[in-house]
Amino acid sequence: MNTLLSTLKTKGYLYQDKSLIKQENEFFQKVIKKNFSKNVDYYNNLSTEKFRQIALKARNQIQKSREIVRAKKKVIKLFQNIFDTREEFLASSYFAFFPTRNLVEKIGEQVDFHRETTYGGPKKPYHAHQYNIWIPIFDVKENQNLNFIEKSHLIDDDKIILKNVGKKKRKKTASHTLGYAYWPKKIIGGVPLHEAKRFKVPKNNFLIFDGNLIHGSGTNNGSTIRFAIVFGIIEKKKFIDPFEKSFTFRSNQPTFTKPIFQN
Repeated sequence: MNTLLSTLKTKGYLYQDKSLIKQENEFFQKVIKKNFSKNVDYYNNLSTEKFRQIALKARNQIQKSREIVRAKKKVIKLFQNIFDTREEFLASSYFAFFPTRNLVEKIGEQVDFHRETTYGGPKKPYHAHQYNIWIPIFDVKENQNLNFIEKSHLIDDDKIILKNVGKKKRKKTASHTLGYAYWPKKIIGGVPLHEAKRFKVPKNNFLIFDGNLIHGSGTNNGSTIRFAIVFGIIEKKKFIDPFEKSFTFRSNQPTFTKPIFQN
């Protein structure tokens, strides 16, 4: 087992140089700068709905681009190298986009502690085999990073206590399309939440972590809005959908696919 794979299996996460997707990330930055051209205070004073409408416009421009397809293809190649295999990997056909305003405790803007199996359960067993790719479009400082629980990817699902948060929301809204759950849940027990810490994603790096690693967006305590793209990677042979309902409105494709540009 090589060092990268050993780190991913043991720690549940690793960092990778963003130069792998340098050109693609430069495009993502241009989209953000075009859609978020005003100062931070302006966006901090917007309602959640207005802020997310702007975010949705930026997200849709990236979702329809060749650059997001190329980025996924490059990350898939990276995974084949990490796992030292020729097995085919798939990427999620959409990506989550959570612009997080700084020092603003907006309801629903911070995503509570969860793992990928928190949502879907037995209807989506493939989430147990998913890895997440978290790409900060602009470098983040430690106080802007995601939170996580060390080695929590090794904790069994049946030991985790969940709680629904708030009421069910309408599906296919701007928030839901961006990646927010329409009926949020959070982990309230079965794991050492008091041991939570922040990732320390180095400058010019992105984050890979096991989808079972318990994580949450945390409060952005920096001076800027945190912009990040999140998508999943899974081995094709582990993408098993017993109910054959993996088709998602966010991309009009199955949840995981081979990245292909569509006009």
